[in-house]
Amino acid sequence: MTNREVIPPFKDLTDLLSNTNYIVLSFRGSMIYESFEKQIEKLMNDNPKWENRVQFMDDEREIYKTACENEDKYAIFEVHDTFTVISRFVCTLIPVGNLYYKTWISFGIQKYLPYKRTIDVALIKMQEVGLVDCLKERWLLTKLDNKENSPFKKIDFDQTYVIFCILTIGIFAAILVLAIEHIVFFYESKLNTTGKRVKRKTLKALIK
Repeated sequence: MTNREVIPPFKDLTDLLSNTNYIVLSFRGSMIYESFEKQIEKLMNDNPKWENRVQFMDDEREIYKTACENEDKYAIFEVHDTFTVISRFVCTLIPVGNLYYKTWISFGIQKYLPYKRTIDVALIKMQEVGLVDCLKERWLLTKLDNKENSPFKKIDFDQTYVIFCILTIGIFAAILVLAIEHIVFFYESKLNTTGKRVKRKTLKALIK
C-alpha cells in the first residue's frame, strides 16, 4: 500500500504555458476576468503559439466538469474562496503559485435602515466571541492534503504471507528460547541441590 503525493509540473502561469501542455480554463464572468484577459492577450501577442492554451467559458459548472471528469491536462484559474469549496466537495484541486490579484469583498445596507445598529452589534458580538474566526477556520482555512485519490485495491494472501511466516518463526523461536531457559534453570537447580547434599554429608562425617 502506497501513499502518492501529486506534484504539479509547473510553478506559475508562464511556466505552465512554456513547459507543459496544460490548457487553462477560466470563467468569463469572474471579477478578475478583465484583468486576466488583458494579461493573457499580452502573453499571446508575445507568443502566438499559446493562442489556444487559454479557454474562457460562460458556465462555471462546465469548467469543473471539463477539468475533473476529463483525462486531458487542464488547469483552472479560479478565485481562492471558490477553489477551497470546490476542493472539498467537488474534486481535488492543487493550488500552484502565488495569488495573482487581491481584492476586497463586502456588503452594503441601506443608509437609514432601522436595523442597521442591530446588524452592527450582531457582527461585533460574532467577532468578540470568535464565531467569525470559527467560520473562517471551518470553511476557508481548511487544510487540503495534496494526495492523489486512488481506488481501493484488495490485498491477496500471497502479498502478506511473508509477514505471517515471520511472526510464526518468531513465536517458535520465543518458545524454543523459553524451553532452553527452563532446562538450564532445572539443571542448575539440580546441581545446586546435589552440591548441598554433598556438603551436608561432609559435615556429618566431620562431626562424627
